[in-house]
Amino acid sequence: MISEAVDKFGIKPNQAVRYLKEHPRAIASLDKCEIALADILEFNIEVICMGREAIIKSQNFRECYGLMTNDSLNFYAMKKEGLRIIATNDRDFERIDGIEVWRPDV
Repeated sequence: MISEAVDKFGIKPNQAVRYLKEHPRAIASLDKCEIALADILEFNIEVICMGREAIIKSQNFRECYGLMTNDSLNFYAMKKEGLRIIATNDRDFERIDGIEVWRPDV
């Protein structure tokens, strides 16, 4: 949404969230995000739901690896589901032993 708003409304990336919050009707004119979400559903992936326990149990990952909250929740989900590979452009996961990070070729 942010990328499309920048292109469509000629605003700077750091202004996009504020712009969309101040102009909620502009959101209805954004369609690239909806297309991308529909594409994701066709990837044959499983969406993992996490409960309140994830917030508490992921705290250790924030402390041990210096992960941001979202990253620590993603790593918690990986551990819970027995996953060892993550596809991300976030180098922070490279600090974690025992997982493999797949990064896009940029």
